[in-house]
Amino acid sequence: MATRSLLLGMTIYLTVSSASTFAAEPITLPNEVLVLPGGIARSSGRDALATDPIRAAVAAGTWQPPKAGDTVAGERQRTWIASKLKQGTPEAPGAGGGYVYVAIPAIEEQVLILEAAGHSMVYVNGEPRMGDIYRTGYVRLPILLRKGTNHLLFAPGRGAVNIKLSEPKQSAQFLQADITAPDLAVGEAIDTELAITVMNNTPVVAEGLFIQSTVSGGEVVRTPIALLPP
Repeated sequence: MATRSLLLGMTIYLTVSSASTFAAEPITLPNEVLVLPGGIARSSGRDALATDPIRAAVAAGTWQPPKAGDTVAGERQRTWIASKLKQGTPEAPGAGGGYVYVAIPAIEEQVLILEAAGHSMVYVNGEPRMGDIYRTGYVRLPILLRKGTNHLLFAPGRGAVNIKLSEPKQSAQFLQADITAPDLAVGEAIDTELAITVMNNTPVVAEGLFIQSTVSGGEVVRTPIALLPP
């Protein structure tokens, strides 16, 4: 039986009850970042008792943004080194499996979309956010930048991290890279569901949102969205 993708047969809209505007200037990545070359396997592997002085300092609230030449004690001493970025990836030897620190300036508080891959976690001004260790390519994170210098610390993953930053399209949007969708059988009645991530690109709770979906010749289906935290 012939089938077609759900996205080809269904039109989906996200309706925002009150649109937010963003007056932020475009933010580009700096030309230079800092890299703490990867340690031995025990530090970032699957050891249940692994020790990591960087994560320990973040957890204790004592971590400070590094400078080139700063050393980190551990099972072996390592030194933060400056590195150029090439298409969002540090060029320094040891960047794969190492920490990467990026300082992002902002002229005002704003929300940007972080698209990164290869890292296990990222700390945004000390707050932990999920990574994309398997390089799936569909992890997008709205992150809040504060006025002034913002500190992004990427924890080791698999290979060197790749980093991109972009401005949100609107206050709420779909993450179309990660959709769970069934196929539609031509000529058959449709009674199915779709799962799609909705991103809240504001610093406040989003409410009053709903998803409106239609299939050619069918009725409009409106699905309310629960409160979305910032």
